[in-house]
Amino acid sequence: THRETIEMKTLQPLSQEDISEIALNIIKENDGVFTLNTETGINKACQYAVDYHAAAGYELKHDEIKIELLKQMSTSK
Repeated sequence: THRETIEMKTLQPLSQEDISEIALNIIKENDGVFTLNTETGINKACQYAVDYHAAAGYELKHDEIKIELLKQMSTSK
């Protein structure tokens, strides 16, 4: 049997400035894929961002991006 070695890579943390920028990008670049006026849509957008950044080697916590996204959405109205 072939056994694969899974290397656990350490994800790089993101600064608050990075998290703010990611939240702004979610708002600006959302083309209707995520319904940002529903809890489900917001959670899906946040999870997508978390997964996307993890694949790129960065640690983004769901709660961090959600808080920042909600903050940015309330200030951009």
